[in-house]
Amino acid sequence: MKKHSVISTLLFALTAALSSVSYGDSSNTIEYSGSLIALPCTVEPDEQNDWVNFGQNINTKDLYNGLRIDREIEFYLKDCDTSLGNSISAKFTGNATTDGLLNVDAGSDASGVVIGLETMSGKPLPINGSKVEPVYPIKDGDMTVTLRSYLIGDAQAIENKTLKPGWFNATLTYTLVYE
Repeated sequence: MKKHSVISTLLFALTAALSSVSYGDSSNTIEYSGSLIALPCTVEPDEQNDWVNFGQNINTKDLYNGLRIDREIEFYLKDCDTSLGNSISAKFTGNATTDGLLNVDAGSDASGVVIGLETMSGKPLPINGSKVEPVYPIKDGDMTVTLRSYLIGDAQAIENKTLKPGWFNATLTYTLVYE
């Protein structure tokens, strides 16, 4: 036991002596910086509507005839604090057409359908658009932002009669922006 404490004392003394040795001009400085933020609202991932089901009975004949299938998407925001921000908007990204509609994912059986996104008042929200929108005022407490997604036949697929039935997935990423 005594031997162990002597060795520890010796190692400590050696370490202290070595750490005081000057290394000349080879020292470098690391500077750290950053920014702490406080977001106005909390997004609970487990409470988000991250799966939109358009159903299993979508007939290509109906899509050729202009049928549009609508589904609502709700974003749940908790503990909003207007002292930290007064508006929220979103940017949507994904594999989109030049018209800002979402293509189905590679590997889907179906083809020739696209998904659009809009406000409840019908204002289009283009995927990969340059503007961050819509802008909603934040209210203190919990709030819900509701948007509409819709499934339609792609204009070119309808024109060329190339809608292909089958299951499909489409992936959309959103980023919330507070001001």
